[in-house]
Amino acid sequence: MSSTLNPLSNDPLLAAVVDELCNIHGCHTVILYRSRAKGTHTAESDYELFAVRQTGESLHNARLWNNSYLDIFIYNEKDVIIIDSSFLRIRGGIVLREQESFAQRLLKQVDEFFATSPAVLSANEIQRRHTWFSKMLKRISQGDIEADHRRVWLLYALLEDYFALSQKWYLGSKESWKWLKIHDPGTYKAIDVQGN
Repeated sequence: MSSTLNPLSNDPLLAAVVDELCNIHGCHTVILYRSRAKGTHTAESDYELFAVRQTGESLHNARLWNNSYLDIFIYNEKDVIIIDSSFLRIRGGIVLREQESFAQRLLKQVDEFFATSPAVLSANEIQRRHTWFSKMLKRISQGDIEADHRRVWLLYALLEDYFALSQKWYLGSKESWKWLKIHDPGTYKAIDVQGN
């Protein structure tokens, strides 16, 4: 569930964004999530907000505003009826505004969804991914610009695929790297090519 702390009183920029969401976009619910909700943010971290309104289309509003990056998802209520893995990002979020406990109920549903396990990959899908890894490793060895591109692509895909193959929820790169470092340090070190 969410924290009871409300950062609006200590962050005028956040307060202004929430006011805009409520007064201009008609949002009745606003949840702050990821690093700023968890207290792990830096000055460069995005303000990641999940907002809900009764009418209007769902949209993604990403922009630079007052020297800070905003990453705002605005949803129509009808688009948050069925919870899926895309909602896991708001797990542990802080409720900034809500109407009739809407945010608390939504966060409870997200926690309940998280308590289930991801779908098991089929044997065919597991084999397909292993074949893709092998193919990528071979192509990376070519040593040209295409190989460099594939190296980056593989590094990007490895983390999400690790969690899918392990039947665990992928919770974004920062949280997933942290989990991997603690719970599977051998794999973490194998992927950490810089040796940090």
